[in-house]
Amino acid sequence: MFKRRANTLNKICIFLFIVIVVISGCVKKDKKVVLRFANWITPGASGRYIYDLIAEFEKTHPGVEIKSEFASGQPYWRKLYTSHTSGNAPDIFCMVPSQLVRLSSKGMMLPLDEFLAKEEFGLNDYQPNIRKVIQFREKVWMLPLGFHSFVLYYNKTMFDKEKIKYPDKNWGWSDFLDAAKKLTKDTNGDGRIDQYGFSSYLNINYLSLWIYGNGGRIVDESGKKVMLDHKEAIEALQFISDLINKYKVVPREAVTTGEMQSNVVQDYFANGKAGMFILGAWCIPRFREEIKSFDWDIAPFPKGKANRRCNLINAGISISSQTKHSKLAWEFVKQIAGPVGVRLSAKAGQDIPALNDKEAKHNFLTAGEKPKNIKLFFEALEYSEPTPLKMGFESNWDKYLKPGMESLMLGNESAEKMMKRIGPELQKGLDEFWKDLEVESR
Repeated sequence: MFKRRANTLNKICIFLFIVIVVISGCVKKDKKVVLRFANWITPGASGRYIYDLIAEFEKTHPGVEIKSEFASGQPYWRKLYTSHTSGNAPDIFCMVPSQLVRLSSKGMMLPLDEFLAKEEFGLNDYQPNIRKVIQFREKVWMLPLGFHSFVLYYNKTMFDKEKIKYPDKNWGWSDFLDAAKKLTKDTNGDGRIDQYGFSSYLNINYLSLWIYGNGGRIVDESGKKVMLDHKEAIEALQFISDLINKYKVVPREAVTTGEMQSNVVQDYFANGKAGMFILGAWCIPRFREEIKSFDWDIAPFPKGKANRRCNLINAGISISSQTKHSKLAWEFVKQIAGPVGVRLSAKAGQDIPALNDKEAKHNFLTAGEKPKNIKLFFEALEYSEPTPLKMGFESNWDKYLKPGMESLMLGNESAEKMMKRIGPELQKGLDEFWKDLEVESR
């Protein structure tokens, strides 16, 4: 009898054990996985497709939630660095080449080569110049969302009114300046300029356009020697200062609001208060939606004495080395920055496709009626090169160069005097960057 009871008790225990295991498995299976996605993407015209892709990813991956953590500008990077230092990093985050070197050297990022090797698309499917900026020390650290070559946006209606020939591939700096002078006017007779020939940001991405075109460099090929104090760079910087202070064809407001995160400079063109403007393709969705009062198009960036040179910038998505869901994180990165995401981004007119994908290129070229010369973005690749930001120069921008540039753009000193004053500090800062990088890499 006792033996029969013992057998029954054993069967009950075994049954309960199986039930507990099954329930535990179900709980674990049903537990929601949250992937934190740090980004600077707003759900407006240019970023709407990203949020559509997030919704689609959550739909096709039941039990997975993508938690968007938004920040922009310097607060974004401070938050990203702090979260990694404290061990509370997001699983996935937006990345730019200027930060790639330091973050990868600090061990904050997961190399993507093994993931890419298992996909139908690979490194060789990207534009050659793009490959340069997503790699460091022979490893891939980010998947690009797209790229941007810079072009000259111009107000066709304003050009027609002033009987100025539209800019074309033959335009040089003198042609650009002549047009800017004619377009700059006091339209209401109150003694103040209210229509400018040109509006531009004044950060390093835009300054380099003129410097490259004049045969100068920001740093040498190694990224370790400052070249802004060379004649060609100084001449270009002085030309930009003269546009503001001597010729007065650029609003002085650009000096203090010249950050890429600010729309003030961009507003001058969008509101019909500036005849020309330089930018990549990311403003196209906004311009298509908002500009109704005038016609507009794009032209090649004016060529300097070293012919036409243009810088190439891009942004992408990276995976944190701290993530506990690397495979799932890669699936999301692939959804956003792989063929599916690239095609949608191109259709939105937000990014020029970094992948050599026929459908994506077609989507970008046919996304809207304007600009008519949209193919110029691809043609600009022929004379574009990655900015030196990948080499860490941006880390010294705010500390050394930005105050000097503001002084120059306000007309307080010449480019030669400014560079003579801050050149040694720039080189010192760059030396410190590489020294720190070597320590971090050990």
